[in-house]
Formats: sequence, C-alpha cells, structure tokens
Amino acid sequence: MEDIKEQSAQTTEPVDNTAEVGASEIADTSKENEIEFTSTDNENGEDKTQDTKNADAKPKESSEEKTKSQKTNADYARERRRAEQKKALEKARYDAIIEALDGENPYTHEKMEDGADVEEYLTMKEIEKQGKDPITDYHKFLKDKAKEKEKAQREASSQEEWISKDRDDFISKHPDVKLDELLQDDLFRTFALGKAGKMPMTKIYADYQSFIEKSEERARDRAAQLLANNAATPGKLSSQAPQPAKSVKDMSKAEFEQMVEKVKRGEKI
Repeated sequence: MEDIKEQSAQTTEPVDNTAEVGASEIADTSKENEIEFTSTDNENGEDKTQDTKNADAKPKESSEEKTKSQKTNADYARERRRAEQKKALEKARYDAIIEALDGENPYTHEKMEDGADVEEYLTMKEIEKQGKDPITDYHKFLKDKAKEKEKAQREASSQEEWISKDRDDFISKHPDVKLDELLQDDLFRTFALGKAGKMPMTKIYADYQSFIEKSEERARDRAAQLLANNAATPGKLSSQAPQPAKSVKDMSKAEFEQMVEKVKRGEKI
C-alpha cells in the first residue's frame, strides 16, 4: 500500500561517496550421516553395533537452491553496477564543477580538489540563495540540515511501522482477500490514491466495496430504465422475446448482460 503514493524532496547535503554492497551469507548445512551396522556372525552370537560418522559428507545442493543462489548473486551484481555508475556520474559532476571554477572555492578562495570540497561549495551556494552569509552561517546551516534529516528519518521509520501494523490488521480481518492482488488492481489503486498510508486499509477497503456496490446498483438502474424504454417501443415481431420472469435486481450477472445485449440488438424485452 506504500507504493500507491510516492513523495520526493531535494535537499543539498554533503554526499557520501561510499557505496555499500551486501554479500550473501551461505549457512553451512552439512550434516553428519550416522549409519548403524549390526552383525550376528561373531563367535559369541552377540550383536555388534558400530556407529559410523561421515564428517566429510556434503549435502547435494538442489537445483532450486542453485537457482535461488544464482538470482541472489545476480541481484548483488546489479546493485554493484548501479553503485559504480552512480559514483562515476558524481565524479564527472564534481570534476566539471571544479574545472568551471578553476579549482577554487569562490567563497573561501581555497583550493577545490575532490567531492567534499565541491559539496562544501554547493552548500555555501545554497546558503547564499537563502539570503544568508555562506561563511558565518555555514555551520548553523549544516546543524539545521542534520536535524531535519534526523526528523525525516524518524518520521519515515514511524510511517513504515504504522504501515506494517496496518497491513497485519487488514490481513487478520480479511483473510480471504489477497492483499497483493488487491494492490495491483488499477481501479482499487485509483480509489486508494491519497488515502493509503493515511487511512487504515480496512477503512479504505470498506469504502471501496461500498463504492463498487453503489456503482453496480446505478448501472443496473440505468439498464432497467433502458429496458423499460425499449419495451415501450414496438420492435420487430420476429425478434421479440418472452417477458422475463425475474426483475433486473434479481438477475444474475450473466442474465443481466444477456438482456442488455438483446436491447442493443433492438429486441423487445
């Protein structure tokens, strides 16, 4: 439900050029095989039991596990390529700014050599746009930005927690509804736009069901009026159909659609 509405905001912050790529952890699932042998051919006629442990035995990896491992590795490779591309684009941007400014920060007149220097310049430029002093207000600006970022992170975490609880609540109250399929329904997505993440999903779903019910009722009323108008108009004798035994509201969906098609063909109902 969180994917229905997305919001974006741009802020000028120092950029962390470090890209972290996760690594898959494969648990050692090898088990020792215990095999019990029994022999009754000894001289005393007593059974001898020997426990043999094969510590070197390795379980065979199923094709499904191999496929899952391959998909995981492909995902990590894709993320790594994206991180490398992002880093390359940032470096090209930084190099272009440094070259445009002849390698000098116009506010501090210090030499600009890397991305950190460029970010400092861009921050000062943003401060100047706000009508403040890029030098004296620099540290306060960074402090305020850090507070804003921390607040945004807390709100995002709180929102994620609320959405998770709301999802669990919906599933517990509507176990017969496949939520993932519901969220892929274009009509429901349109109806829930602007509501998801703010209103409980149970409330949205109840309103949606009421909306669908009223829409179908209105469609039936219009069709009934159309049938009534058609019945008052003489039709072709050869295409006349017998009076229906059911009223429109008592018809099944198939019966209703069949009657609408007869009306479209000009048959008298």
